[in-house]
Formats: sequence, C-alpha cells, structure tokens
Amino acid sequence: MLWRPKLMLFKPEVTYGVDPAPTGAANAIVIKNAKIMPFEGQDMDRALENPWFGQSGTIPLDAHVKMTFETELVGSGTAGTPPGWGPLARACGMAQTIVAATSVTYSPVDTGQESATMYFNVDGMLFTVKGARGTCKVAVNAQGIPVMQWEFTGLYEAPTTAALAVPTYGGFPDPQGVTRVNTPTFTVNGVALPMKAFSFDVGNTIENRFLINLHEVTITDRMETCEFTIQTPALATFNPWALAEARTPVALALLHGTVAGRRVALNVPALQIQRPANFDQDQGVVQQTINAIPLRQSATPAFTIVCT
Repeated sequence: MLWRPKLMLFKPEVTYGVDPAPTGAANAIVIKNAKIMPFEGQDMDRALENPWFGQSGTIPLDAHVKMTFETELVGSGTAGTPPGWGPLARACGMAQTIVAATSVTYSPVDTGQESATMYFNVDGMLFTVKGARGTCKVAVNAQGIPVMQWEFTGLYEAPTTAALAVPTYGGFPDPQGVTRVNTPTFTVNGVALPMKAFSFDVGNTIENRFLINLHEVTITDRMETCEFTIQTPALATFNPWALAEARTPVALALLHGTVAGRRVALNVPALQIQRPANFDQDQGVVQQTINAIPLRQSATPAFTIVCT
C-alpha cells in the first residue's frame, strides 16, 4: 500500500451515527497533513488469578477513531455559497447562516450540534467514521498559507476494501498567501498591528459517551483561546500590559483574501487580553506574543467566521 493515494469524503448526518453515504462528486474535501488513529480506546486487563506468571489478556473497550488534518483557509469562490470546509465547521459545533449572493457565516452554538460521517480511503483501504464531531484551529502566519486545523473523533468500524472514489473538489479554490496585501485587516482594539503569527482555537471539549443504549461522541463545552505574535509598537499606540490589567474586552478583526467569494474574516467582538509573553526579538526587531481569550457576552457569539 502507498500513503499518497488517499481521499477524504465528509457529509453531515441527518440522524446521528447513520451513514448519509457521501460521494466523491458531492462531498470530497481537499486536505493535507492527514493523520488517522483508527482504533483508539483502552485495553482492559482481565487480571485473572492464575497459578503461573504471565499475561492473562486484555479486552479492547471505548473503541473510537481520531483523525487530524488541515484545509486551506479560503472561501468557496462565490459569495453566498458555503466553502468546501463548511461541513467540517458544522460538525465542530458551528451554525451555518447563508445570505444569498453575499455571505456565509459560521457561529458557535451550544445545542443541536451536527455530526458527520467521514470516509477516509488510503490506497483502497477505507475507514468509515460515523458520528464524528470535533474542534478546529485557525492559523494565519505571515508569508505562509492560512489553514484550518481539524481534529475529529468518531465511532469505530473495522476498515474495509473499497476503490478510491472520483472526487469533484467544489468550493476549494486556490488560497492566497498571507501578505500585507492579501491579509488587509488585522486589528486589536481598533489598532492595526504588524502581525507575524496568529492562532485561534475553537477549543471544543469532545467526550465519548459509550453507555448501554447510548453510543455517541458529544461536544460538552467550548473554551476559545487566541494567540498572536506582533512587532511591538510604542506603548502610546498599543499597550497590552494596560489592557491585561484592566481586563476590558476589546475587539479583534482579521480579514484574509482580496477576491470576492474567497475572502474569510474572523471577528471576535470581546477579547480579553492576558499577560503578554515571550517579549524578545526577531531579525533585530522587538516582538511579543500575546495570549487572549474570547468572551461570550449575552446572546452575542464569542466569534464568527464570515466568508464573503
């Protein structure tokens, strides 16, 4: 078997754990840096009392699948049409709101989170993962390709043999690199900051609820975090120490992309700046890394991801 020939299909489920039969024509996902842990769980020692030394065997329990991979951060190519990674966001506890010909917005929800079935085929070995839910991170680093980093957990099934489907990769246009021109907006508290690296973690808590009459992967909490590295401006321009002490929420806005239909914005309306860390240098210029946490304020989501 070879590692290179592989394909991911991903489709939201109507009923939890019931395979909606994703197809290459409608549900293919462009991914990279894929890694699958196909038979996770615990091996319960039988701990038998025998009249001899040695193992007494184990029984595999809590069988589940974990998978991580990345998708490029880019819109579908058409404003108002969900991006190819949209089904992944929905299975990470985000609601999808479409404004025809204008935008698609993903915002976190506390109830009614969707699930999905994944088909991951590696050179003819098919892993079928039903009931998958997960979490994700957004990574936007200067002079790089912006990505969304996904981690999914789903129900275990033994792999089977199946031919690779023929994919149609709709909703995955080429991304733009992260540059001053292609990433026109990065502001914190209304200040445009010279940013080197940015990471936003949705922070979903994923739990396996494997009980009698219940077999489900659930999202039980969400703890968003944010980290960014900036070239340090004058204190009169941006003072993270004062913001950290005051604990006054500030807005963060990030926009990547300059072409209609391919733009993606991350908006955090209330971000609490925490203690600045790693005050050092890069190429002889002072830089610092700042940690922050998005705050939920009443009915306003802690964040939104908007494709326009």
